[in-house]
Amino acid sequence: MKIRIIGIVIVLTCLVIGCKNSVKLDHKHWTQAMSLYEVMPKNFSATHDIQGVLNQLKKIRAQFITGLVLLPLSPTDDGSNLFNPGDPYASINLTALDTNVADEKTFNLLIDSCHHFKIKIFLELNLSYTGPSHPWRKENPDFYQSNEEQENGKYNQKFVALNLENKSLQSKLLKAVKYWSDRYALDGIVVVNGEEFTDEFWTKISKIVHGNGQLLIASAQKPALMESGVVDSYFNLELYSLFQKMAASELKTSDFKNILQTNQSSKIKSSSIMFNQNAVTNRSQGSEYNRCQECYKQCALLTYLLGGVPWVLNGQEGPAFDGINTFKNEVLSERYNYNRDFYRALNIHRRENAAMNSLLNNLPVLISDSEEVLAFERKHGNLSIMFMGNLTNKTVQYTINKDFRFYTEFFTRALVSFEPNVIYTLAPYQYIMLTNLK
Repeated sequence: MKIRIIGIVIVLTCLVIGCKNSVKLDHKHWTQAMSLYEVMPKNFSATHDIQGVLNQLKKIRAQFITGLVLLPLSPTDDGSNLFNPGDPYASINLTALDTNVADEKTFNLLIDSCHHFKIKIFLELNLSYTGPSHPWRKENPDFYQSNEEQENGKYNQKFVALNLENKSLQSKLLKAVKYWSDRYALDGIVVVNGEEFTDEFWTKISKIVHGNGQLLIASAQKPALMESGVVDSYFNLELYSLFQKMAASELKTSDFKNILQTNQSSKIKSSSIMFNQNAVTNRSQGSEYNRCQECYKQCALLTYLLGGVPWVLNGQEGPAFDGINTFKNEVLSERYNYNRDFYRALNIHRRENAAMNSLLNNLPVLISDSEEVLAFERKHGNLSIMFMGNLTNKTVQYTINKDFRFYTEFFTRALVSFEPNVIYTLAPYQYIMLTNLK
């Protein structure tokens, strides 16, 4: 009887405070059907906290999201500071949970709830700069790249940028990684702004994170580190730059060939993070809808189809008409929800249709020579997905070199056929996506 009571106590304790590493990831296959959804807790709901995320977890789950990513939960500098105002990464204590955002119990409850819904949960950490009020600014000025607050009459960003060559600083940063990795049953850590990190420093981070059975994602273009097993994924910044070109109608099919070839030659295929918007550019440049009303959906589709792990910014399924404004602490507005079914359909297929999974043998194959229309197929066994998208802001004609008869249009389920060597026309930024999955 005593043994049974002790077991019940352990289960209840896990529900209340969270059990460390209660869900282990299969590192080899983690990318197969993963779709990541990034949340800014302070702007996600009217409560401005983790409880607001917890309250909407069922809605997130209904989108068939399989991975939740949280922006840093450490306390940040005052929104009116003149170096990085309203910046969610401007931490003033890298080893503390911001009590305005969550307490330990609520954060652990969110983690356990995600695991209950079979959603992996990741936490972002920024180790490249702090807010100007961080204690290190006075106690350890050598931790920073500059001690000059202004340069040429402007606030000097090097005043808050960390000097990553400083070994004492590196030790502090590694302790910060260890704090979050050890303390919570996270499935992974996303280290942002890591372009300037040395391979040696990435390896030290990796030992901590992987030592806890967690995944490490680099928010930097680091394919070599993934190939060597130091990180489990990296952000495909090259693809993101192409979406900027698409918005300016300067994109060509050949611009994608390097991405396709890199994936083809990689021994770990389809594991990079594919994104068409992020919190920083949304905050500084406006939402993806504002920047390209005609092409933002096609960009989103390509993050799911080119081979990799799609990353969705909170609000995109709205879509986000307004840019995120962390300075004013405003909640993301949802005027309409006409993208919700769009993303839901993609996530369902991502999870259940092997042609859209991240696998070794289903990479995109180009089916047209057009420079203005990106057309490709992804296959796995008898399953097939076909995409054709006009990359420009003008009407174009093109042909394909393969037969796609009796396919269904991906979203409307209408029966269609496309034949080789027939001239087809697409309106500006128009796309067509087909599947043979009935």
